[in-house]
Amino acid sequence: MRPLGTLVRQEYRVASRIVKTALLFWLTLIPASMAQYSYQADAWGGATDIFDYPVGARAMALGGAYVSVADDPFALYWNPGALQSVPNMGLGVYYTNLAAGTSYNYLAYVHPTLFAGTFSVGLLNISTGDIKLRDFDPAVVGTTNYSRTLFLFGYGFNAHPWLSLGATFKVERANLIGYNVDPTAGPPNFAESSYGADGGLVFTPQLPGPYLSHFTVGVTVQNLLQRTIRAIEARESTPRNLRAGMSKKFEISALNHLLVAAEIDKNEKTPSTVHMGLEYRYHETVSLRMGLYNDHLTYGVGAKLAGMQFDYSYWNGNDALLGTSHRLSLVLNVGKNRQQRMEEHQQQELQRLEKIETQRLENERRNAISSGMAEGEKLLAKNDLEQAYVAIYRILIKYDRTGSDPDLEVTRELFARISKALEEKRTKEEEALRRLQEEEAQIRRNAIAADDHYKRYLAYFTAEEYHDALIEIDKALEYAPNSDQFKKLKSDAEKALATKIASLLERAKTLQSAGRPNEAITMLNEARRLSRDNERYKSYIIGQIDQISAGLSRDSMLRQAMEYENDKNWAKAAELYRELSNSEPGNVALRKKYDDAFARANAKDLDMPENVKAIYNRGVQAAIAGNYQEALRHLEEARKLQPLNRNILRAIDSANDKLKKISGTAGR
Repeated sequence: MRPLGTLVRQEYRVASRIVKTALLFWLTLIPASMAQYSYQADAWGGATDIFDYPVGARAMALGGAYVSVADDPFALYWNPGALQSVPNMGLGVYYTNLAAGTSYNYLAYVHPTLFAGTFSVGLLNISTGDIKLRDFDPAVVGTTNYSRTLFLFGYGFNAHPWLSLGATFKVERANLIGYNVDPTAGPPNFAESSYGADGGLVFTPQLPGPYLSHFTVGVTVQNLLQRTIRAIEARESTPRNLRAGMSKKFEISALNHLLVAAEIDKNEKTPSTVHMGLEYRYHETVSLRMGLYNDHLTYGVGAKLAGMQFDYSYWNGNDALLGTSHRLSLVLNVGKNRQQRMEEHQQQELQRLEKIETQRLENERRNAISSGMAEGEKLLAKNDLEQAYVAIYRILIKYDRTGSDPDLEVTRELFARISKALEEKRTKEEEALRRLQEEEAQIRRNAIAADDHYKRYLAYFTAEEYHDALIEIDKALEYAPNSDQFKKLKSDAEKALATKIASLLERAKTLQSAGRPNEAITMLNEARRLSRDNERYKSYIIGQIDQISAGLSRDSMLRQAMEYENDKNWAKAAELYRELSNSEPGNVALRKKYDDAFARANAKDLDMPENVKAIYNRGVQAAIAGNYQEALRHLEEARKLQPLNRNILRAIDSANDKLKKISGTAGR
């Protein structure tokens, strides 16, 4: 017979093995049950990690295709890269009752900031209470509790307008069951912690066109940093799980849209699973959803009311763990969404900047007014009125829009003073300019007049009309009294005139000595004409003329005149005939002789008027016909109309010559 102590120890070892076997069964019941989903065709969740079981009624209603859709506090679990898609600060709550009295709960808070990304904290808890420990009888030998909590700390940010990145740091706290060697003590519990991390991204390419816009791609790697924890006497490690999905939103109208999503999950230890979802949202308040998780259909609805989002999902599974599933989740949005907060921030920032700008402009205004006034007064003191006007006007045109700003009253008064002084200055300048312009115009007129008299001087000087040349150069000097050129020209003309007068006097003296007194008188008369402004010359010449004239008889003058006439020296003949006619006013013949000689001495080529031309032509035709008397009658008639016409006079002389020849021939 065995000793009592040996029996007790053997029973204790048996009891311990029974307890450990029961604990191992209960500890692996939930994970093993959930792990079936990765290996079975009807699996739901593929939970190779105890926390792989999905959370959120909306995500479940979309068949788990949520990695590219998440925009609520559940993004912390599904894809930390989607945290930037969460518009509101909010709280997400999800509670699930699983088999065997196990509860699976999720609670998360998300806090999107305007510029520092989005922060989120949350927890997942799976627990089972009052686990009965049985012996092999099976008799209940005690009870224990099982609990594992996963604390989540997430952060997401925009690396680019079309790319968001995020990570979730995980801390798992597990309450595990142990055993004692002392058979009298109950099974002890012990706690253990482990650490891991997820990483994810959301890509929104922002492509144009109705088929490429509102297109989103999401990728996350769960357990990127794997956790390890002891289970009874072994340690388990969470496998990595890759989720990749895409979604497209179709705008049906301004307030209605349809969302289509698809996702594929690949756990490193299990085959891949496919998820698809469809959501119709009406007026952003009511949503209808359905999804496909492998070959299982899911359904759900959602509603928004007073900042709260209620979501429901239904899944008709055939596994022993879940069965038919009804799930609810709640999202409580706090405050304004990110866009509203951004608009509010932008408005506040705009107001702040406007206030700063207003203050800056006011300071600039005061400084500009002060400096402008100082500059204007300084320039006014220097009598620089134009620059002073500009300095003050610049202030008024920029800051005194109404013309009645009380702060600028002194500036307006100063501007009025400057304007008045400037107007007076401009009036004086305009008057001076007008006088200058008049003086310049007079100078130009004088220059033109002087040049005109200069040209006449040259003409007279060239023709040896020195007396007239002196008259013109004197007039030119009246317009240009300081012209050295004109003074020299006057001196030249005076010298030339004196030389010519002296020459005429010398020739007159020679002619008188040669017994040609009449020609001497002609020379003296020419000298007298040239010296009519020189009293000394004039008195001398007149005395010489009187002396020669006193010795001349009428007959000698007449003979001389006739000789000049025969020689066709008409000018000298006219002069003698004039003197004879003046001495005998009643002698018509002498008067006619004078007129004929004068006419021929001064004859010119003149255009005949039609009446003169007709008479002249009749005379020419008569002369051609040999009727010289008739020809002379017509030509004399034409001569009365144009006494100095050289052509008429020539025709008369020709007719007379031919008539004399005819008369002479008839006499012989």
